[in-house]
Amino acid sequence: MTKEKGNSMDEIVQEVLYRLGKIQKAFVIEEVEYPSEILKNAGYLQWLRDIETLEKGMTLWLPGMTRYQMMSIANGLPDDRVSTWCLEALLKGVTVCLRREDLTFLPENHEDSPLLRKHTEALELLTGSGLKLVENNAFEAEKDQSESFLYYRKKLLNEKTARNWKQKAVKEVMIDPKTIVTPLAADVLREGQIKWCKE
Repeated sequence: MTKEKGNSMDEIVQEVLYRLGKIQKAFVIEEVEYPSEILKNAGYLQWLRDIETLEKGMTLWLPGMTRYQMMSIANGLPDDRVSTWCLEALLKGVTVCLRREDLTFLPENHEDSPLLRKHTEALELLTGSGLKLVENNAFEAEKDQSESFLYYRKKLLNEKTARNWKQKAVKEVMIDPKTIVTPLAADVLREGQIKWCKE
């Protein structure tokens, strides 16, 4: 698996913002294949090699979860690398994030039966223990709700995104130098008195 590494200046800026408490790190498991959407949008990525480095306060992203993995974690008997990391993270109080679309078992897609209830209970156990299911493309939305400062890395900043920030009272945005800011988005940022600059 090839990791997308940013330039050293980008990494330095992200580390400074992290230490100032402006952005969070998204921890991912090294040598595990992740959907490109997670790698592009999760923010400040930190690759983990050793399971012992997991600590409370971290946010670990999973690449996906099958119903077999889900049941093995719920039973305390993980059967592969991803489920082992997930179980260890949940036991340590680490927040584990998973895109809802990357979970292969969803109760609403099955007929009611005792077996379905067992699977549903397993999913409820995991979500009650710190597994967080997020909607697709919710990475920025997750950050917008809790922070007045954003670091934006996508290819295009459009009017819709800028209006969303205005509604959520975002005060300041640092934009990736490669991001294209549309004229309408720039107008909305001015209207909302949102300070922005390209690093």
